[in-house]
Amino acid sequence: MKKLKIIIYILFGALLIGLLVNSIISISGLLFENDILNVGHFTEKDVPFYLKIIAILKLVTLLLFCVGIYYLIKILKMFTQGLYFSNSLEELFRQSGRYLILSGSLGFLLNLTPFIIQDFKYIMYLNFDSKSLYIALTIIGLFFYAFSRIINQGNFLKQENELTI
Repeated sequence: MKKLKIIIYILFGALLIGLLVNSIISISGLLFENDILNVGHFTEKDVPFYLKIIAILKLVTLLLFCVGIYYLIKILKMFTQGLYFSNSLEELFRQSGRYLILSGSLGFLLNLTPFIIQDFKYIMYLNFDSKSLYIALTIIGLFFYAFSRIINQGNFLKQENELTI
C-alpha cells in the first residue's frame, strides 16, 4: 500500500505541475497579451475582454478539478486505513463528485463558447479540444456522487446489522 500511496502522490504532483504550466501559458497569452506560443496573434490588436473572462473561468475549472482530485486522495488514505464504511468516506465521495461534476460541466460549457462567439483565433491558448474529456469528467463525478449514496446505504445497513441480536 505504501508504494501505491507514493505513486499516487507522484502522479498528483505531475498533474499539478502540468496544470500550472498550462495555466501559465494561457494566462500569459490571453491576460497579459504575451505571444508565448509564437503564433503571431498579438501583433494587430488587443485580446478581446470576453476571452480574458473565459481564461479566468478555465482556471476556475482547473482549480475545481484539483480540489476533486484532492478529495479522491483523501479517500485513498481512508482506504489504506481500512475505513470502508464511515460517514466521512461518504462525505468525501460526495464532495469529490460535486467538484468533478462542476469542473466537467463548466469546462464543457466553456469549450462551446468559440462556436457561439465564432472567434477561433485564440483557440490554441484555451485548449478547446477537450470536450469529450469534460463529458467523461462529468460522468466520473456523477459516478462518485452516486457511489456516496451507496456508501450511505451501506452505513445504514451496517448499523442496522450491528444492532440486530
